[in-house]
Amino acid sequence: MGWSVPHVSKKGRTTYKAYFRDMRGETVYEGTYATERESDKAWQQAEARIADGRIVDAKGGRVKFEQYVTETWFPNHVIEQSSADDYDYRIKKYLNPWFGPLPMNQIYPADVREWVTWMRKDQGVSPANLKKTMSPLSAIFKTALNDGLIYLHPCKGIKLPTVPETEKDILTVAEFDEVYHQFTDFEMQTLLETDIETGLRWGELTELRAKDWHSAERTFKVSRAVVKVRPDRDPDGFSFRVKPYPKGKKPLEVKVSEPFAKKIDRYLEVTGKTGNDLLFTYEVPEETVKVIPHPDTLGLTPPNAAGRQYQHGTTTAYQLAKCRCEYCRGAYAQYRAERRKVGLDTHNSKQSAKKGLNPEGHVPGWWFRRRIWYPALDAVGIKARIRVHDLRGTHISWLLAGGADLESVRDRVGHKSIVTTAKYVRKLKGNDDKTLSAFEKIRNGTVHVPRQREDTDAEAVFSLEDMTMEDLVKEMGRIQAEMARKSRS
Repeated sequence: MGWSVPHVSKKGRTTYKAYFRDMRGETVYEGTYATERESDKAWQQAEARIADGRIVDAKGGRVKFEQYVTETWFPNHVIEQSSADDYDYRIKKYLNPWFGPLPMNQIYPADVREWVTWMRKDQGVSPANLKKTMSPLSAIFKTALNDGLIYLHPCKGIKLPTVPETEKDILTVAEFDEVYHQFTDFEMQTLLETDIETGLRWGELTELRAKDWHSAERTFKVSRAVVKVRPDRDPDGFSFRVKPYPKGKKPLEVKVSEPFAKKIDRYLEVTGKTGNDLLFTYEVPEETVKVIPHPDTLGLTPPNAAGRQYQHGTTTAYQLAKCRCEYCRGAYAQYRAERRKVGLDTHNSKQSAKKGLNPEGHVPGWWFRRRIWYPALDAVGIKARIRVHDLRGTHISWLLAGGADLESVRDRVGHKSIVTTAKYVRKLKGNDDKTLSAFEKIRNGTVHVPRQREDTDAEAVFSLEDMTMEDLVKEMGRIQAEMARKSRS
């Protein structure tokens, strides 16, 4: 049973505070109202919610979205560190500007639908990006619902734009061999070949250690992965954090071919890596600053979107004109180097690769892509921007092309669902030719497919292929008459 308590302010105004008892028998304050009638209605509605099983903390539900996310949800929500960086970015860029000032218990599905329209039309967000941003929003409301702050999930029933499935690029064997021979560094060449031989994810590949290689069984044991995180979100201030499990949450054992196993043995012998040593490491290159000619001698950039031009070899040309010539890039690199000398601009991908933030020397993905992978693709004339991660898809496609079954491939690469593995079947070149060849055999009469029916009563067998249309009509009439006779008897 609830109750209302009158309260007289300093100015002599009387208001009423509503109270009720929750399921634990504790007194809960429901709010202050202008009249006793409104106060009684408030605690009665609260008791009705409890009776219906909708236990909602009305006071907590009035907290603003941004405050709830910042002070309650994010600090106490268990989430992978790499995902936390992405969630933090999306919350600040897309969620707080729209939902931030709204009370949690006053956000409804209509608000979420309006947000979807705002994201698509005003922000120009793609369907794929919108779907990713919906993940933290839905997680926030799910937690609030479980905590009793709200009594409905505003994201339930919200339809998002269809995300078109993107084509997965893979390399042919010949293309891979061409790219492979562009690698001049023995260690990076071995890393690339390990990638295509195992199909591991980048975080799993770069966390391989000498102890993970079992020569006798020709297998790698994959039980960890390294992820790139923001240093300020890491307990130790590092940019590379090792997880004690791979993405699939369970260890993998990946067997390789005998010739490649001998290469790994030779690689360990040459490099002298043993025990806990990383199989592949990154050495920070010495920072050099290119001498840039005086901007007055370099001319102006092409007009930008606003029609303005800037002198080549300046930071303004790099930032405002988006010029990426060697002089503008060099000027910007020099500017950043000077700032780093005095302790500024410490959080960037290059600094994150340094030993202070990457103490064990994991190979950074950005460095491998920019300095090794993309230059190798350009050197052999591969125009498609194939990602390093696409080597995993190439490995899967080659396995399927060689006759491996889907279930074995799924277990090897650590997919949770066989549906994910099956997506790579259609990437196999020649599948369409095989399908068309089978169709042409039927179409051209090379293979006959008899359509026969056995009449057990007459013990007669007829072939539809040998019948004319007139004979077929007569036969169908006979069958119908026979069925009618059987039904009467």
